[in-house]
Amino acid sequence: MKNILKSSKELNEKQADVPQPLFIQDNGEDIIVSLSKLSNGWENDGNKCQMIDFKSVWNSLSPSCKFLIHPSGNSEWKIVCDFTYSQNPSEKERTLKVSDEYRE
Repeated sequence: MKNILKSSKELNEKQADVPQPLFIQDNGEDIIVSLSKLSNGWENDGNKCQMIDFKSVWNSLSPSCKFLIHPSGNSEWKIVCDFTYSQNPSEKERTLKVSDEYRE
């Protein structure tokens, strides 16, 4: 976790919330994280879906995923994102909600 926070600080990134744990199974399957919902007035630049390699989780290599989100036009100051994640396409997806207020 310290590596993630250090990397974000070096890149002048803002964490949208405190780092969130993902509850996964020890089944060797990679974790798929998807941005499923985004507040009005906000845009995502880049992928809406990212994979976290199971081996990096298993070996405690501080895995993470990042989504680049920015205000569009007359943006709201509050941002709310819903993410879903699963380890297997046939497995039930879990949901994670992240929110914060944007300040320049």
